[in-house]
Amino acid sequence: MIGNNIKRIRMARGIRQSDMAERLNVSAKTISSWEVNRTEPNFGMLEQIAEVLNCSKSDLISDDNPASRLRELISYLKLTPSELAEANNIPKSSISMYINGKRLMKADRVSELAIKYDINATWLMGMTVPMKGQSYRTDSETAPISQEVFHTPAMRILFDTAREATPEDLYKAAEYLKFLKWEREKEN
Repeated sequence: MIGNNIKRIRMARGIRQSDMAERLNVSAKTISSWEVNRTEPNFGMLEQIAEVLNCSKSDLISDDNPASRLRELISYLKLTPSELAEANNIPKSSISMYINGKRLMKADRVSELAIKYDINATWLMGMTVPMKGQSYRTDSETAPISQEVFHTPAMRILFDTAREATPEDLYKAAEYLKFLKWEREKEN
């Protein structure tokens, strides 16, 4: 379970095993061993891994992941994996890899399923949000942004906070971000 999460988050961040190993001062074989669940990192190492992957320790140890969420969706819809594959023109082999955690669904596919079945795309990606109800609505163009928000804790906080902000608060925040961008451009 932890190994699957490490691999999923590492791949979503575009970090190679060798780069992660170097940053953690371990071998690439150690990373590989974690990711295939042959061994598990100790608690102190989990903190370092979370820092390298820019996520929380709970993201690493959570059983809420895209594979378990897809299995839950299939059960909720009272379908078999084959029926879900056929209903959505997805190869059965792909569905099998998704539900076994061997492959991640691309953002546009997550978005399509979320829209079709009226569920939160971020829930399907493993985030701790309700399956139904208020969500970050995505389409194929915004799905990659939604996936980035999911994998970046600071962006999650920003989006969650923005939901409850007044229009005036959002205007002030946008102006401040423009100012920060202007300062950064001025330095270059």
